[in-house]
Amino acid sequence: MLMKRGAALNTIPAILLDTDIGNDIDDVLALAMLCRLHKDRIVRLIGISVSNGCVESALYTSVFLQLFGISVPIYRNEKAILGDPARYLHVFRRACVPPELAIETDVRTFIAKLISTVDTFRIVGIGFSTNLVQIIEELKSLNRFDAVGTITLMAGNFRWKMPEFNVASDPAAFAKMISYDRVISFCDYSVGSGIYFDGSIFEQYAPIDNPIYDLLRATYLAYRPMPYDRPTWDPCTVLFSLRDRFEGFFREVPIRYNFDRVDKAVVVDADGKHKGIVAAVERGAAHKLKNEIYKLSLGVQYKFECG
Repeated sequence: MLMKRGAALNTIPAILLDTDIGNDIDDVLALAMLCRLHKDRIVRLIGISVSNGCVESALYTSVFLQLFGISVPIYRNEKAILGDPARYLHVFRRACVPPELAIETDVRTFIAKLISTVDTFRIVGIGFSTNLVQIIEELKSLNRFDAVGTITLMAGNFRWKMPEFNVASDPAAFAKMISYDRVISFCDYSVGSGIYFDGSIFEQYAPIDNPIYDLLRATYLAYRPMPYDRPTWDPCTVLFSLRDRFEGFFREVPIRYNFDRVDKAVVVDADGKHKGIVAAVERGAAHKLKNEIYKLSLGVQYKFECG
């Protein structure tokens, strides 16, 4: 792990993850990464907001956290956009672990739990912005917007100037999100699209008595027929949100941009209304980034020599 020197334990960043888990497999890989980073005391995961309104999304997340021995509040927005539980969420039942973690459906209760444990936290958003706007508006009503530190989103398609799923799913929420007094960091569609998770590892490697890996493998195999590889949009976003902790993966590209709510596209414009930061993979770092994603998501070493 390419940790920066001098990252003391008393500066462990607190993380609120917002995910539409259930819509794509990369959310699960990103969640696994944050869970391992939490267990290794590199981050402190303080809560998870599930922006997929399907109840199985929250249940799957609860079981996943329990397998890691992590107990944090989970928020499910009952009015959020519904995903499809048939894709892979149903496999949580194979873990033989009841989803015992409390799942909050009241945003104020969820926020109270968050701000009772930390003064500030980072937001990592790998789903649409529906829940994040709800959370931030509630924080503002409590005069606690100061609790929000950096915001990193998997959102936008800057290179091709096209609509991207997380933005297009709730463009009104995204428009509100970029209106807040924060410079948002984007790990956009093009980044993860250039680095694929090689699903063949699940056909090559099957450790004995590893329920976390078993659930990951069952989830990946349930998502679509094998063999297939998948872009690493959300895992890359997790690592970009922690670029002050890791060396050699990304560089920051400051931008100005506009959001076209009709076309649902985020477009770089030198005279744009909004300021932002876009992730760019360092030259020659793609293979290192891919190795780190394997190590943190699966807990195994898997070395790629070229990107």
